[in-house]
Amino acid sequence: ALPKCNGTIYELASVCPMTEKFISKADLSDRVKAVAGDMFKDKVFPPAECYGFGNVLHDWSDEDNTALLQKAYDSLPEKSGKIAILEMLVAEDVVSTTGATAGLNLVMVTNEDGRQYKASELKSMLEKIGFVDVQVVSSPVTPYSAIIASKQ
Repeated sequence: ALPKCNGTIYELASVCPMTEKFISKADLSDRVKAVAGDMFKDKVFPPAECYGFGNVLHDWSDEDNTALLQKAYDSLPEKSGKIAILEMLVAEDVVSTTGATAGLNLVMVTNEDGRQYKASELKSMLEKIGFVDVQVVSSPVTPYSAIIASKQ
């Protein structure tokens, strides 16, 4: 899939060897590389046209997430960069939230600093940072949604 795309997995140094094994096993070593770093301590992210945060934001506080998303915005190229977030989203009316999402939210709230977000909350966070064209694409078969936005 997408043979012209290349990717970088930005991960803690201690995790990079395991990541490289997965990349090799998937026969993607010519297109995907692991780069060691610390998303909280590094001043910028490695250069990229798009940053993806998959099941990341639910682990951290709103303040930490705002800082991470701001760092992504600042690291992206002008007018062409994108961000893609994959999370289980809490329903806007809360009561329609899937059981899987509600259960994960309970784990995040009681064991971590994070929580599951509503689409409107992530949209607001992204727009305050400067992202535009925020789109939410919900899976019809899983509790996951993708939130995609552009740097203006």
